[in-house]
Amino acid sequence: MGAFTGNNTLVLVFARSAQAEMEHKPIAQGASLFDTLTEQTLKTAQKTGLDVVHLNETLQVGATFGEKFTNALERFFALGYQQIIAVGNDAPELKKHHILTALKRLDKKNMVVGPDKDGGCYLLGIHAEQFCAAKFRQLPWQTARTATALMRLASEQGSAVVQLARLLDINTTKDLYRYVSVVKKASGQLLAAILLILRPKPSRNPYVEQLVTIPHGSIPFNKGSPRM
Repeated sequence: MGAFTGNNTLVLVFARSAQAEMEHKPIAQGASLFDTLTEQTLKTAQKTGLDVVHLNETLQVGATFGEKFTNALERFFALGYQQIIAVGNDAPELKKHHILTALKRLDKKNMVVGPDKDGGCYLLGIHAEQFCAAKFRQLPWQTARTATALMRLASEQGSAVVQLARLLDINTTKDLYRYVSVVKKASGQLLAAILLILRPKPSRNPYVEQLVTIPHGSIPFNKGSPRM
């Protein structure tokens, strides 16, 4: 891994393994869900035709998230990539067009941020000339201030910020209820992983109850990946 292909832009999927996610996120029986989210994210990224690299915890270097993420960006910029579009695995609404929009708008003068609904971000598009490792390490990563801090840093460096649509991210069981209450299309595999978690406990959400009681084989969702 890590050989530069000559392409200008890399999609970096920065996501822990299911086992590591289970240690950090309070979602019981979540292993299948986390595996499915990562698989779906990788398929979405690969559909863009850009170079794609997945770094899980075994390939991340550093003590904190900020150190690990900054070191990853530094590593791939050093390999020759001029632009990196980084995504996590916890935004099931992420589509190919989000990444391609980031690609279209990203340049030396524009940083692209895809904010999530909790104040973090599901996507960051950054040009090599905008990257300052020392400042990136100090940002409040994995907090409700992450997206705002990134935008402030871009402004301080003289870059404009292009904001993508705000998406829901999955960190808790409550987020799963929020997701199924708003989603219009989902892959059968993702839906099955979610229902495996939500089935054991009665839900007051009528939409969830409808999904749980639908007979096997008649779920009104795609059987494959979401339509991009």
